[in-house]
Amino acid sequence: MDFAGLERLRNAAGTAPAERPWPSATGFRSLTATVADLPSVVRLTERFIAASVLSHRIGVSATDLRTDSPEGIYDAAGLRAFLQTMGPEQARMAVENSGRSLAPGGTQQLLLS
Repeated sequence: MDFAGLERLRNAAGTAPAERPWPSATGFRSLTATVADLPSVVRLTERFIAASVLSHRIGVSATDLRTDSPEGIYDAAGLRAFLQTMGPEQARMAVENSGRSLAPGGTQQLLLS
């Protein structure tokens, strides 16, 4: 993901910590990130974030994207290794709910591998 010009990034859970976008965002000082993760695993996500050098710029939103839109407005949203874990209708709802949190002109990246 190209972080140039972004200030607010949201990522869906479903990826290993090393694959989440923040390791490559260290050079973008104005960028903050929020991870939307299932309420049942938020504590685990918070532990991974706490171990990151960028933990002061990363938040967590307890959100099930299959049924809810995340709070906040974001310049970009990433869905990586996430949609293939659900059926077609749930995946469609997750993409729609994720998209509702985008600022005008925001982008959503769907990465299936």
